[in-house]
Amino acid sequence: MKKPTHKKPKKARSQEELRMDNELKKLKLTAERGASFNESPGEAMPPDVESQWLDNIKKFDEAFDKAKPVVLYDKIGKPEFRKSDQVHDSELKAELERITELLGEHSIEIDTICAVPDRELYRFIAEELFMQETDDMDLPGFTQHYIYEEFHPNHKYDIERHCRQFVESLLDKERDVDPEYQPLAQEVRINGSIRNQTELKNIMEAFRNSYASFEWHRFELSALDIGTETATAQFALGYSAQLEGTAEKKTFTGKANFSMSNNCDYWVIAAMDVPGL
Repeated sequence: MKKPTHKKPKKARSQEELRMDNELKKLKLTAERGASFNESPGEAMPPDVESQWLDNIKKFDEAFDKAKPVVLYDKIGKPEFRKSDQVHDSELKAELERITELLGEHSIEIDTICAVPDRELYRFIAEELFMQETDDMDLPGFTQHYIYEEFHPNHKYDIERHCRQFVESLLDKERDVDPEYQPLAQEVRINGSIRNQTELKNIMEAFRNSYASFEWHRFELSALDIGTETATAQFALGYSAQLEGTAEKKTFTGKANFSMSNNCDYWVIAAMDVPGL
């Protein structure tokens, strides 16, 4: 009688072995794919997680190389659908759920940054997104994401967000002042003078260093005029600043005015007049 054979359990690899293996994977991806891996020591992933992540990158690249372009509607099996104006209000919610679930079955998800009416979202999917060309590739765990605003930018939302982002950064002493990471033009008109980003950084740092801390009170959009390539926005702004070395606080209130420039549907601040700055 033949004795049963028992396989020895596979020995778990040490953390150091995994790290060395990961470095080899990175070198190979860099040489073959032109990949670049830049990370700070504090941001390093656990070796086992990083190994899986690198394997997924390799699988994705290999699948991408073999993928052929296909119209999204064909990719999901050419389902029956009606145009937006052919769907009654009473049917709209159910039809929108049907086509979004159908997309989900093919690992395709639709997101919106701002609220979009159901009828407009249905129209976008059925009459616009369905006709988009995509790569015919299917990978376990891989999901294609489409964002409505990438096709139809919400300029009001973007302008308000970028202005708020700048003022928040200006009043947050725990953040480094770095205009390159702000929605700013290369040259910005401030207090009537044109300043490059280095000069603007010096102005922002001098302003922040004059005070020990800041406290928000108000930042509300009061006027907005959007053109094709430029826009102006006005905000009611209020904040207080504690003077260095004292308990005294100074309050700033007034109108914050921003002139915006549109660069490929990305709004940047080209001029500003901010109380206190």
